[in-house]
Amino acid sequence: MEIGSPRYEADDLIGTLVEHGRRQGRPSTIVSRDKDLTQLLSKDDVFWDFAGKGKLGYDEIPASFGVWPEQIADFLALAGDAVDNIKGVPGVGRKTAEKLLAHFGSLDEIYDNLHRVHEVNVRGAKTLAAKLDTHRDAAMLARQLTGIACDAPIDAPELLMQPAAPKLGEINALFDEAGIGTALRRQAERVSDIYRH
Repeated sequence: MEIGSPRYEADDLIGTLVEHGRRQGRPSTIVSRDKDLTQLLSKDDVFWDFAGKGKLGYDEIPASFGVWPEQIADFLALAGDAVDNIKGVPGVGRKTAEKLLAHFGSLDEIYDNLHRVHEVNVRGAKTLAAKLDTHRDAAMLARQLTGIACDAPIDAPELLMQPAAPKLGEINALFDEAGIGTALRRQAERVSDIYRH
């Protein structure tokens, strides 16, 4: 599959294909180490962190990441994400963000109920509402950045999602540029051989 867009990030293209599959009644398996992509999961989907946490279903995400899939973007907006250079709200770490979202459900509900933030059992709860209020604009901008678009324009998504032989010339050029040796090249050749037979 080969798609690209200067306006959308890879996460958005993946999100669009997941949403397309959902409309077709087909669950998705998202193979990635990127926790941001867990926000795309619904009950029938799987997040496969092949080099870490293994295969996780929707109901297993809170035990691994502290919040439900639909709260991941809000969580990252609050707590920050160093990998994507999202600063988060100063004074709100991972545990505080988890407790705020467990109590209120979403970033919007937190901001709609700042007068009740003191009810959340976290250190510094009395001053937390003021911190959140001071950094409201940054949190809302971060929320836009941490969310994944699921509406990128993709022509013929069904065709693009069909298995196809790898383009060995392009793969080898990439491997040459990156200084990658023969083991991965042989693997690409074995996969290509499957499609020749």
